[in-house]
Amino acid sequence: MKLKPEQVVIFNAIRYSIDFCDVSYKRLLKSLTELADKGTIENQDFSSVLLDVWSIINYCVIFRKVLCRSFNISVDEPYLSEINKAKNLRDTNQHLDERVEEILSLKDLPVSGSLSWLRIHPKTQKLVRSAIYSGTFTNKIEASIPVSNRIEKELHDEIHRVEFTCVVREGKKGNHSYREESILINTIMSELIWWVAHLEVQIEVQFRGHEITKRHLSDFIIQVGN
Repeated sequence: MKLKPEQVVIFNAIRYSIDFCDVSYKRLLKSLTELADKGTIENQDFSSVLLDVWSIINYCVIFRKVLCRSFNISVDEPYLSEINKAKNLRDTNQHLDERVEEILSLKDLPVSGSLSWLRIHPKTQKLVRSAIYSGTFTNKIEASIPVSNRIEKELHDEIHRVEFTCVVREGKKGNHSYREESILINTIMSELIWWVAHLEVQIEVQFRGHEITKRHLSDFIIQVGN
């Protein structure tokens, strides 16, 4: 059984979207654990944490688009519900230059969003609630960030309910409205894990009994030195 070039591209797009989300998520959990434990944050920490959050948002949406378009899967599938919310945030962030004038400056909302999470210390079982707010708020006495006490079974035993909030735009051109949307990064990763397992089963069934011919190089590096 030989894969067509376009099929190889599809699987590469899916693979790297998942890998990028996985790398960003692991790095994010490490950062959130360290921030919760030390209780202080440096300027660079904000960018590092939010970069990983937006990387997960961006690439889970790319995964969704490739998945639905290539395999004729409905966007209303239950295991795309949180990823669909991420799409709203990603699409709005693509037009950040417009959002600055339309809503961010008027309501003094965080330009790159806010993030909250719960940290359960493994030794003491002490619960620490943390939140970060991006940017300088000029018109407010205090910042509003959703922080929940709810503990659920998560992918990670020590970091729970990683909740990201940012502004999204709704409505048609000329009649736009804005609201804040919150998504759970943990849930996005759970949905991606479900799809990976589901696709692996389907691929195994489709390839069963066929000889796999290796025709494509994968992941190489080129270096040129003097």
